[in-house]
Amino acid sequence: MTAGISSNYAHSTDWGTSWTTSNIGITSINGLAVDSSDRWMGVGNFAGGIAAYSTDSGLTWTTSTISGSNTFRRVATDNKGRWVTVGTSSGGTGMYAYSTDGGVNWTSGSILGTPGMWGLATDGSGTWIGNGGTYIIYSHDNGINWSTVNLSAYWTLGEGRQVATDGQGRWVFVGSQKTGVSCGYSTDNGVTWSLSDTGIFFNTGLATDSQGRWVTVGYDSSGNGTAAYSTDGGAKWTMVSIPALTGFSLNYVATDGAGRWIAVGGSGAVVYSNDGGVTWTTGSTGIGSNLFAVAISFKSS
Repeated sequence: MTAGISSNYAHSTDWGTSWTTSNIGITSINGLAVDSSDRWMGVGNFAGGIAAYSTDSGLTWTTSTISGSNTFRRVATDNKGRWVTVGTSSGGTGMYAYSTDGGVNWTSGSILGTPGMWGLATDGSGTWIGNGGTYIIYSHDNGINWSTVNLSAYWTLGEGRQVATDGQGRWVFVGSQKTGVSCGYSTDNGVTWSLSDTGIFFNTGLATDSQGRWVTVGYDSSGNGTAAYSTDGGAKWTMVSIPALTGFSLNYVATDGAGRWIAVGGSGAVVYSNDGGVTWTTGSTGIGSNLFAVAISFKSS
């Protein structure tokens, strides 16, 4: 099952061909994740940082407060009971929070000296990496303490948007295309990075099947959705246009790790690929507002 979130939720049991929509009852849900037990978590803001979790495949949701007047944009889980989210404080600096009880209670903190955070991923073994602006943040102790890397000397005015890992030691981030850079990769858990370019004007989503293939989505300088794929861990990319998405950006992408990829974007747009991101079929979730996240559960339905 897959789902996309703005203030609405849509789920599909046929890999994005048809969708059923509902409303979570919270505005500005920005990030979405699901664990191996089919617990869903969304994060965002509504009079402060907020989370919503579901244990019935998204039929009903319970909300909890993360912290203050902050905005949280991405959430991830290690599938061992820990959830971490990142975002932006009311003062504009990077924020993090973690939960060990399924999103009921959260412990939060600021990452001083950084801008707001947008991307987040974990290898499931204690390392978490996020990005925002020209900064990379990384934690090697399950999101309790964080270190930073500033790439501004090589990526002037860059804006990081998402991070992914293959769980085998390689990490990739994507973001805006500035000074010939829109991507980077690391093999030392985020301490040092090599930079490259996907060819996309603004990359907003990134996923990997952990079998050597990476797919990023975003939009061109005219706001049209586009995608690119890499088979060498983010060093080189092949860009793919999606003509049917003229006027619609793409915001996020997910994969089942077995050949299927789904991306969502502006005005409820959804596209899916069965060939590793080379060709895409377009559809619609039936939600008229922008979709900022998509996730895949392997629970049979």
